Amino acid sequence: MRVVLGVCSALYVLFSFGPVGLGSTVVAAGTTIRVPAGGNLQAALNAAQPGDVILLQPGATYSGNYVLPAKSGSTMITVQTDIAQKGSLAPGVRLSPAAAGALAKIKSPNTIAALRTNPGAHHWRLQLLQFAPTKDGYGEIIRLGDGGAAQNSLSLVPYTLVLDRVYIFGDPLRGQKRGIALNARDVTITNSTIRDIKTVGQDTQAIGGWNGPGPYLIENNYLEA
Repeated sequence: MRVVLGVCSALYVLFSFGPVGLGSTVVAAGTTIRVPAGGNLQAALNAAQPGDVILLQPGATYSGNYVLPAKSGSTMITVQTDIAQKGSLAPGVRLSPAAAGALAKIKSPNTIAALRTNPGAHHWRLQLLQFAPTKDGYGEIIRLGDGGAAQNSLSLVPYTLVLDRVYIFGDPLRGQKRGIALNARDVTITNSTIRDIKTVGQDTQAIGGWNGPGPYLIENNYLEA
């Protein structure tokens, strides 16, 4: 992997340190949590346990500033669209904008990231999802870890996070400051498309990191900034 450091770079990485009802969200017996359109996605994230799978409705938009909480255990929790993983959505295939149209969309209603991590959050997998721009393209769409002084200990750094076959896009006119803020460790970003990351008067990054120790696997993605 070639890491590019500079203005308007697509990639900027600086290495340093039983059924339960949840409102309209239904937690099924076992390990599958289905969140319908209009359901409470944050409640599902809070309730999920290691090994669970959270399924979002195809084509639905989930509006909010969602947080991945820290959990005990070392088995992945998966969040994905409830859709067949075949053809253009199969594992190992880079997700195209055309194929992403059928997926669930997570969108911030304001200038705060649509999805971010709590300190020490770990073992989350996000796949087969769309992430829309923030209001006016401010900040980042996904925030993994904390880029500020609050994240000053390895114990606070989120880790073992996987983003696979996700489509992250800025506004075609206003753009977006950053697709993913990558300030975590042991992160995999694969088979994804990040596009329309652009703005006037400041640098932009499809993926930008400055306060995480890595390692990072960034493979088979289309990155545009």
